[in-house]
Amino acid sequence: AAAAWRQAGPPMVPQPTGPPRTGAPITAVLECVAALGMDLASLSPEARAIPLPLDDAVEVGRQRQVGFFEQLLQAEQSWLAFISRSHCRVQLSRGAAPQQDPLAGPQLLLRVENLSSNPVFVCGRPVQKGW
Repeated sequence: AAAAWRQAGPPMVPQPTGPPRTGAPITAVLECVAALGMDLASLSPEARAIPLPLDDAVEVGRQRQVGFFEQLLQAEQSWLAFISRSHCRVQLSRGAAPQQDPLAGPQLLLRVENLSSNPVFVCGRPVQKGW
């Protein structure tokens, strides 16, 4: 399954894995944008997104989002072996405003830590385990 993150906003506030631990509002989601053999349009937005509250680390994997990856990969279940129980940890935070446009406001930064021996890619580049 391939995923992309995007800033959350009305009308969608997905919470497929329950509310965030801290009760923080959802700022963005990690959204599945491709899954082998699955028509993602047939799923609700909540069924293909993991909520990302600001400044709260979220572990992603089969143990944390029970049934989430199984639903996305139901047509190609052999790929589930490549998604670890604790696959990665992501944290969304605010960065500084871009110097070229100080009126633009702060940027959102996404930190990704690979917790698995299975591959994790960010922008097409592999993330080494532990980073």
